[in-house]
Amino acid sequence: MGSGWKMRRVCLAAAVGSTAAGLAVFPGSGVAAAQLPSQCAQSGKAVTCTYTDNSGAVSDPGGVQGVPLTIPDGVWNVHIEATGGRGGDSCCSTAAPGGPGAVAGGDVWLVPGSTVYIRVGENGHGGGSDALTQVEGGGGSGGTTDWRRNTTPPNVNGGDGGGLSEVVLDTGRSSVLVPHRIALPLVIAAGGGGGASTSSGLLSPGGDAGRPGAGARGGGTPAGYGAFGDGGGQAVFGSDGSSPAGLAGGPGYGGSAGSSGATFPVAVGDGIGGGGGGGAGWYGGGGGAAGGRIGGPGEANEPPGGGGGGLSLVPSGGTIGLSSSDSAPSVVVTFTPA
Repeated sequence: MGSGWKMRRVCLAAAVGSTAAGLAVFPGSGVAAAQLPSQCAQSGKAVTCTYTDNSGAVSDPGGVQGVPLTIPDGVWNVHIEATGGRGGDSCCSTAAPGGPGAVAGGDVWLVPGSTVYIRVGENGHGGGSDALTQVEGGGGSGGTTDWRRNTTPPNVNGGDGGGLSEVVLDTGRSSVLVPHRIALPLVIAAGGGGGASTSSGLLSPGGDAGRPGAGARGGGTPAGYGAFGDGGGQAVFGSDGSSPAGLAGGPGYGGSAGSSGATFPVAVGDGIGGGGGGGAGWYGGGGGAAGGRIGGPGEANEPPGGGGGGLSLVPSGGTIGLSSSDSAPSVVVTFTPA
């Protein structure tokens, strides 16, 4: 990321700190072992809360969702490390890998008695039978082909984008513009983009978190604050959100990939294949476009595009890296009472 983005991220983190400092102090719950949530364990004074799924999540009518964690008395600073989901691999011929998710973390100042909500994303599904199911954490769906129209070459579907993992602060406030309670993001670890390929062996891997998808029709990555990740293939298939083109990502979700199949004009060429879905993030990556020539537009031998990775968010002084190939999405919150 450029220096301008880093500066904007620092400024946002400063705003996070000042907003949290303005909250009222509520009675804390203490840190006695019997009172710790099931995801938390205490060793000496240090408490570590590890979340690998969303067990215990609540859907608050006020607008805040996730697994709640109340900050105990005497705790003013917590360390958060979140891992986003990796993008799914393409299927069902030559497999193109999805991109790794982000590992994002940092220290956050909070008021004792305040409540944070944790949400753990999911790795993007591969381009098989579960590719059309929703990815936890907002990863974009991979693109598909259809055997009824594309028997030579056979079906080649793109992988889904990875979901985001995040920790947000319930500010307890609302406004005229935002009628529900405002949740202030503290740490967001983005997901990687889904992979795309063809039966002829052409590969377009998904983008790493924070990077665009591979290929001329790959999905884009957000440029910074307020900028969505462009969908791939818009110059080829049009900017109207047509199905062969990938869709743009947005705040908290990745863009869906482009598809070709029975309800669309016949796809032609060695480049046939569904695009990879965009990874979710503070702003999500764009979906990759479908490959081949569809209904006239496009180059017949141009492969589908990999999905773009999403954008992460950390507080001032925080770090953003990439997950390993065998890592699972998670959120870890640690703190030491005074």
